[in-house]
Parts: sequence; structure tokens; C-alpha cells
Amino acid sequence: MSALDQPPENPSRAAEYVLGVMAPSEVALFEQDMIASQDLRAEVTQWQEHFVSLTNAIAPVQPPAKIYNAISKQLFGAPERWWHGLSFLRTLAGGATAALATLLVIAFLVPAPRPDPTAIVQVAAADDELILRIGYFAGSNEIITHPQGPMAREGRVVELWFIAEGNAPVSLGVLAENTDEVIALPEALRDAVLGGVLAISDEPPGGSPTGAPTGDVLAVGNVTAL
Repeated sequence: MSALDQPPENPSRAAEYVLGVMAPSEVALFEQDMIASQDLRAEVTQWQEHFVSLTNAIAPVQPPAKIYNAISKQLFGAPERWWHGLSFLRTLAGGATAALATLLVIAFLVPAPRPDPTAIVQVAAADDELILRIGYFAGSNEIITHPQGPMAREGRVVELWFIAEGNAPVSLGVLAENTDEVIALPEALRDAVLGGVLAISDEPPGGSPTGAPTGDVLAVGNVTAL
């Protein structure tokens, strides 16, 4: 066990401060003490490193989209920058239950928002009604979908497709209603994303049975770099 894994012998107020359980009235006083005391600053750092180390053995697992989307909605609501935080939530949702409380603390102590997207796609219907906003992140080769309202017709679903110039549509999966989703793109599409087209089609429950769009194309949008 390294020195970073060993918590200080006397937790005092530093652990409460790092965990975020200190009373609001005490936080300002504690931070003033930190300014004046190098030892106290070092103790806070030691506790931060200790709590972070508790997650080192947790292997990242990508759960179903509904799980981390639900956590995102409960924790953060609908932030203005809707793509922020979702990378962390994938790890959070896939962690062991015993470490969940610690990870929640770290989520607020050490926020890790996504960078701005490489492209934002406005997927709109023929009447220019915006149906879906999509952010593309070149670094991770992922997209985040952000519905602007109900998309599917009664008894049907909507399926997202990527279309590179001169190629057949590639399904990116059935989209959930009124829920942001993170979708990892196939690596083979990485070089073709910018300049391609994203579209959603009307399909039977479960999605297209043929591997190609079978229903009406409801909306399209061009992927253009910001």
C-alpha cells in the first residue's frame, strides 16, 4: 500500500471538508484556516488522494445507456451544455455498488466535463422543425444525442443512421424518447464523420429488420466541423 493510500491518523475537519459533509457555516472558516496553514492544505490534499485511490481497482464498464442517462438526469437535470459530465457518468454507473458513494463525492469535488464538441448537428424535418441536436466528439469518436421533443409515432420507434457520401446508411441504433444518449461510433467511420449526414427514420419496435431504413426518413442533418 503506498503512502497515498494511507489516510491521515487524525481525520479532524479535513476529511469532512473533502467529503463535502462540513456544515456550510464552517466551510468559509475552514478555507481561511487553509490559507494560513500549509500543514492543513497538505492534509486536505492527502485526504483527496486517499479517496480518489479507493476507485483505482474499479474497472470501467459501459452499462446500458438508460442507466447513466437516468443518473445524469437525477444528478444534473438538463444543463445548458448538455454534453458535459457524461464521460464520467459512464464510469460512475459501471462501478461497484460499494464504491458508489465515494464516486459521487469525487464527481462533485473533481468535476470532469467534456470538452466542447468537434461538431454540432441540427437534425431537422422537411419543415425545418428541429427534432434532434447531436454533438460529435472526435477525440473519443462518440456522439451525444439531445432530443428536442417526442420523435416517434405511436407504436413506432426512431432509428439513427450515419450516411457517408456514396455509401449505404449505417445504423447507430434505436433512440430513446426524451433522453440524452452517448453513442460510440464504429472506428471504421471515424475518418468519414465530418462531411457525412445523420438521419432518423421511422421504424417498427426494435428497429429496422433489414439493416437499412424501412420507414419514412423523418429528419436529416449535415455533420460540419465547428
